[in-house]
Order: sequence, then C-alpha cells, then structure tokens
Amino acid sequence: MKDQPLIAEIKDDEIVIRVGIDVIKWALEHHSDSQPYNEETAEFDQKWIVSDAAEFANDVRRAMDREEEDGTTPLIEFLDKMCMEALDDGSTGIDEAPKGTKAFD
Repeated sequence: MKDQPLIAEIKDDEIVIRVGIDVIKWALEHHSDSQPYNEETAEFDQKWIVSDAAEFANDVRRAMDREEEDGTTPLIEFLDKMCMEALDDGSTGIDEAPKGTKAFD
C-alpha cells in the first residue's frame, strides 16, 4: 500500500517495519528542512518536491543499508538504540546475567 502509515509490529516471530512510499514522499516534502522560512515573503518556501516516489523510496532504503567501515548501518544503529531504550524503559523480557557470566561464550 503506497499510503501505508509507518508501523512496527510482530509478525511470525519477526519485527516488521512497514511504510508506504507515498508516506516517505510526504515525510520529505513536509520536513522542516524542506520548507525553509523566507524572510522576504514572510512565507515558507517548498525546497524539495519528490518527482518519483518509488525511486526516492529506493534511495532511502539504500541509505538505511549503507555500511560504514566497521559494517554498521543506520538501520543497525537504530536497532541497537531501540534495544537500549527498551532496557531503560524496564522491559520485562530480560534478566540480569548471573555474576561471572562471560560475554561472547
């Protein structure tokens, strides 16, 4: 669905994140960087317009998967951050490891 709102859900033991390409288009066109204030006209100007939503969405997907030298991607960094957020929010799905438990065993 091109107009699928951004959602995250558990489906068949996977976290599935979905967003329609028209929502990605809307997000860029309505981002504050895309609508700078013009002091001369006292209006907001539209800086960017997505002319091909499918192509732009594919470029966004590529940016999400762009690897750094250490192999991390923005998507991996997002997942790492969200794991720590869940921990900080008091997730009941984790336990403290017993003292002396070695990492990477």
